[in-house]
Amino acid sequence: MLKLYYKFNFATEPKILTIIPENKKATEHFKILIPGESSIESSLILNQTWKYSSLREYLTTQQFLLVIYEKIGKDVFFKGVKFWRVNNEDLEGMIRDTWLKVKSIISKGVTLKYVKRNKPTKTGKLYEVHSNLPGIQSKSALHVRPSATTACYYNNPRLTMELPTPSKWINKPISTDWVEGSKPLNLPSEELTSNYMTKQAWWLNSDNMYSQVKEFFD
Repeated sequence: MLKLYYKFNFATEPKILTIIPENKKATEHFKILIPGESSIESSLILNQTWKYSSLREYLTTQQFLLVIYEKIGKDVFFKGVKFWRVNNEDLEGMIRDTWLKVKSIISKGVTLKYVKRNKPTKTGKLYEVHSNLPGIQSKSALHVRPSATTACYYNNPRLTMELPTPSKWINKPISTDWVEGSKPLNLPSEELTSNYMTKQAWWLNSDNMYSQVKEFFD
């Protein structure tokens, strides 16, 4: 098992990424933390071009220090260190394409699909919502997924981002599905709106992160 410690050039806590070389992928995806942006800001991205976007500027200028360890059984071995930044081929290829796709989807209106769950969540929720934003199954180096810990689709500044174009719902019910007696009493009457969705963030895919240090295991 491999551990990477990410040390940023600005003041923040280091991030730890664990990689299992045998699987040739990380066990975790790498969340991109752009200074001043806790999540994707939909109104901001619509007013940016890729060339001058905050994501491109950050990935162009930011360098990471990777401190690499390998775990064999219960033992951990130091493998080396590496200064790393996103290579230009990925930046101007897959990452650019994903950014442009996200901008287009937000501009035209995100598609949100209501899906019933067979088993409830820990809070008793019997549904989940899927979007057409490029997610964790994306084969690109970059994907989008929630940054908030709780899914939310009404006005809640802590959990949601406002959408500049109303979302397009599929299978939107009159009332949401919950285990009887578990639905929070403080939820608004319109729990699923077309103007808000759960805050989203940029993530570098786990297999892409493994490829950045694979030379230590060749």
